[in-house]
Amino acid sequence: MVFGNRTLLLHVAKGLGGFGALGIALATMNATIAPSLVLLPLSLYLLRGCRDHRHENSSAARAGNFLSARRQMRRIVTNRRRT
Repeated sequence: MVFGNRTLLLHVAKGLGGFGALGIALATMNATIAPSLVLLPLSLYLLRGCRDHRHENSSAARAGNFLSARRQMRRIVTNRRRT
């Protein structure tokens, strides 16, 4: 399994920090808005995707895999028609 972070410890720490920042931001929103304005973007930054975008499961790679799978299916269908 490939994570967006180099280590599992960093991955878990960012997740806990992100959920903590989100919880504090939502809890303090009724009293004052200033902490929420800082903590909400911070929580979104910390909770951004876990996958490494350069990994083979990126959306660009999936699109390429889909196209190559389509080409393979065309070859199979074309070969069956010829025989």
